[in-house]
Amino acid sequence: QMCIRDRVWTRIMLILLPSDSVLAIAERLAPHHHLLRVSSACSTLRTLLMRADPLWDQLFHALWPTESLPILRAPVGGWAAERFAQRHAAGTSDLVLTCDACAVRGWTVDSFDGNQTPTNSMIKLWDDGKLQGIVKAEKGSIRNQPATGLWYGTWRAENGCWWLEWSEKLSNNRGQFMYQGKLLDGGMLRGTFYWSMIPRKSGTFEFNLARLQPGYYPIKPELWQVVRATI
Repeated sequence: QMCIRDRVWTRIMLILLPSDSVLAIAERLAPHHHLLRVSSACSTLRTLLMRADPLWDQLFHALWPTESLPILRAPVGGWAAERFAQRHAAGTSDLVLTCDACAVRGWTVDSFDGNQTPTNSMIKLWDDGKLQGIVKAEKGSIRNQPATGLWYGTWRAENGCWWLEWSEKLSNNRGQFMYQGKLLDGGMLRGTFYWSMIPRKSGTFEFNLARLQPGYYPIKPELWQVVRATI
């Protein structure tokens, strides 16, 4: 325990320290839970740390990069530390998946023979929970040839988790593939799929989702028409 005299001198020294020196010390205390614990030592230290915007911005983007899919529904202004605290405490009710352009990359694995098919897609997640996308299924490890197609479905928050469901119509396949997956931290989407023609024909998938910057690779109406014409 610090005596009153030691606390007074600690506060004086902190006040006299240049802000960049405080920032350098704070960087050594990351991750954030160490910073929050240390900031409770005294009001002076708490004030200095809470105003270290570059540090909190760095921590924010380390945990939630710009390509992260869930974003705050109503982000606060003010200090970067306040924005960090809001995002750290946010649940699904405070976040949205709405996204004009999201890159999807991964693979599907058939449960019967282990055929693995690399998959790339560009999707849009609408405010009302709709999901639309253009997909390219590559050549499988055992069978199936490359094909393009369309995704139509929905996204929702349920029991503190994000769920995505959609159908896939490919240019070289009858029926549709039906997908359902759970979005994990870090943008990983894992789940199962089955073929509408023979439901027991099923498998698993693992896709990585990354938000693209506004205006980057938008899905133009004419591109939808081209893909739709092929299927």
